[in-house]
Amino acid sequence: MSKKELIQSLRKENLAKEFAKVGINDEFVADFNITVSGDVGSYTGRELQAKVLGTLTRQIRKKLKEMDTFSSLKAFIDKISFGSSVIEIDTLEEMESEKRSNLIRLLSHCTKEKRGAWSLENYNDCLPIEIKSDYYDVIYHRYFTHDVKGVEYTFGNKVLSKRHDGSKLKLKGIGTEYFNLRDLANLSAKVLYVNLIEEFTVNNQELYYYMMSKEYVEGKVENGNLPIPTGDKGDYIRNKILNFPSLATYLTFVEDEALNEELDHFDLENDIDEKRIIYLKEEYIEGMIGEFLNQMNSITVRVDQELKAHSSYAKSFETKKHINKSTQEVMKHNHFLKKYGYVELDNLVDLDKFQKLNQEFLDLTKQIYVPDAQDHSFRVKRLGKHRASGIYFSGLRATIIDIDSPSSFIHELGHQLDYTLGKELNLSESMSFRHVADKYKSVVRDEINDLPSEEPFLKRWLGKSSYNSNYYFQNTEIFARCYEIYIKEKGIKTSFLKDEFSSPVYPVKDEGLLNVINRYFDDLFSFFEPSNEESYQTLETSANVKDDFVDNFSMIESYSTTEQLSLF
Repeated sequence: MSKKELIQSLRKENLAKEFAKVGINDEFVADFNITVSGDVGSYTGRELQAKVLGTLTRQIRKKLKEMDTFSSLKAFIDKISFGSSVIEIDTLEEMESEKRSNLIRLLSHCTKEKRGAWSLENYNDCLPIEIKSDYYDVIYHRYFTHDVKGVEYTFGNKVLSKRHDGSKLKLKGIGTEYFNLRDLANLSAKVLYVNLIEEFTVNNQELYYYMMSKEYVEGKVENGNLPIPTGDKGDYIRNKILNFPSLATYLTFVEDEALNEELDHFDLENDIDEKRIIYLKEEYIEGMIGEFLNQMNSITVRVDQELKAHSSYAKSFETKKHINKSTQEVMKHNHFLKKYGYVELDNLVDLDKFQKLNQEFLDLTKQIYVPDAQDHSFRVKRLGKHRASGIYFSGLRATIIDIDSPSSFIHELGHQLDYTLGKELNLSESMSFRHVADKYKSVVRDEINDLPSEEPFLKRWLGKSSYNSNYYFQNTEIFARCYEIYIKEKGIKTSFLKDEFSSPVYPVKDEGLLNVINRYFDDLFSFFEPSNEESYQTLETSANVKDDFVDNFSMIESYSTTEQLSLF
């Protein structure tokens, strides 16, 4: 296997694993590129739906064109029919010969595949098939069943034009029977799309109710009063909203009989049977497509960064072989070892300056919570050629800061906290952080929209580089930046925190966002009591810690160097 093939195989494996964590079909989606360029939140649900259906149709059509046997086609169709929307296909072998000949002649005309005799043998490589489909159509917002619309026909690996797709046709003067025709790529895209979002919705019911509750509260609340239906339905919706304290703060629920026949999309859990949605509704699909794509984009960007980091940053977490004895002594005796199992310093580190930073770290641990991470290493190295002022490797449990950028530490500590304090998921992926991320995105979008068109950051934001809106809106990055803002708001002066917060992705002047950030992190660290004791000077001594090497790791965040204490 070539290096390129190895990387692609690893990418597919990592994508499938990460997709499964968030309830996205891990067997199928890794085979497709279902991402949307730019900020997903800037599109409506229907716009996103159209984009996804378009890209799925193109990719499925390419796959179908490569198929030359009925068995391979059937295996593909069966695979995408994993939800409530299904397609069944069969050959035309049992069809009466004259009828079959007329059908093949019609299909050959519609697909421009004219080969003379209209026999099954002559067109077998076109994969002539009959189709029975039962699916939810997201365009018409209703179910279609083959019992009602009848059996349809097509060439499985050919294209039917829009004019012919879904039409009931016959050739003039040829037979008396009309045939329902269907383009298989278009139909397959609709079925796969609905099944993917249906499965994602079923696997993320708490997220669905959060999004529906948020949308309802923001759209209906007036002067703190929120209208709800009367009786049991009203109680049900009230309880759903109250499950999310960040949405229900200061709300007064007011019963309104006019709403008794509305809000049926809150019935999701009652519409699910054996992990399938029995009664699909428009909101179940359009309401979750944005979140589905956000997760897809975020995971894809993160996995691609990890693969890139595997080659670009590999030596950053390896201890250099020839370290000065004086530097080695400092590596074995310093305050960082109170929180990390191993410390590495580059030979170029000014040891006198490091002692000042060493004392600052001790003071910092008394002001903010720094976890006891004896399974982690802390490293000060030259990262200039990597264009990064700090890196956190989650799999390798390494926090690294550039020799010229101690101010990157708080951001990387934010990543460390995100990855290590969460249980099954990162803190940044949890529902408790969701309202912070939503508020952050809303405020940053406003900041971006106010930028002049010639602003370089705007071009980068809208572009296709590694550092565009998809990157900045990853939950892991949002968490780390919000953590930086939180430390700044606490008034802590330290060389470990950048002193300039002028970028649009650090909206430090929005009081609403600051309040949300402060409440979240105050609650997260409620167990920690800052100490006012004078710093003690006893230095921690390192144990004989061997660096762990883990194949799968994460490179998180890089940004420009700040003008604070340099160790060079």
